[in-house]
Amino acid sequence: MTNNVSRCPHVATIGFISSEDYLNVTQNEKCEKCDCIGPHLWLCLREGCLFVGCGSGKEKNDHSTDHEKEKAHPLQFNLTTKRIWCYVCNQEVRLNNDPQF
Repeated sequence: MTNNVSRCPHVATIGFISSEDYLNVTQNEKCEKCDCIGPHLWLCLREGCLFVGCGSGKEKNDHSTDHEKEKAHPLQFNLTTKRIWCYVCNQEVRLNNDPQF
């Protein structure tokens, strides 16, 4: 990765998230599987999904990774850090991505 450009082709799977949907997700801020609360919560960006799962912290569960494995939804958005992670590419997806969002 050069010049902060990521190269993730999976951005094509990102669906539209309305401001109302985003507000609902951020107000609830808990894992849909175990009710774990932040800060390690990830929102699935797949068209029509909006699953929120815990992961990458010190929790015993990692429902965001489980969701990706079960559903093959590779892109997730961290609700705290605002980072996008692609499980297939195993990298952070930057706003400056090729192809573009």
